[in-house]
Amino acid sequence: MLKSGNATVRLTGSASYGRPVGTVEIGGRDLGEAMIAAGLAIPVTGYLKGRPEQARRYMAAYQAARAAKRGAHAGSFTEPAKWRRRRAACLRGEAGAALTLSAPVPQRPEKSWTSGASEGERARERRTLME
Repeated sequence: MLKSGNATVRLTGSASYGRPVGTVEIGGRDLGEAMIAAGLAIPVTGYLKGRPEQARRYMAAYQAARAAKRGAHAGSFTEPAKWRRRRAACLRGEAGAALTLSAPVPQRPEKSWTSGASEGERARERRTLME
């Protein structure tokens, strides 16, 4: 996808931790939606309040990636926002707060412990995004 045309960046006007937030289109295709559909990103629709159709597309892509166990969904992981909340609770010393930092044991040796996808499957996912 990245090689298919020029990138157009549209800032939404929202900011996250002082950083601009926007969308990237390449050849008329939404890069964020493509990454979500490949299981390589998680939608944060709170930044799309003025764009309900885009938020719906992102969530549909996310549900499809989960159902097909693409990318990160091939294994188990903690969503970044949830991990940050747990980390903050640990840093504040809240009772019962804990972080799990160990990697799961792979069920099949030929699969990656990070995502459950084989190296060939991960390479195909990367090539799809690069086309």
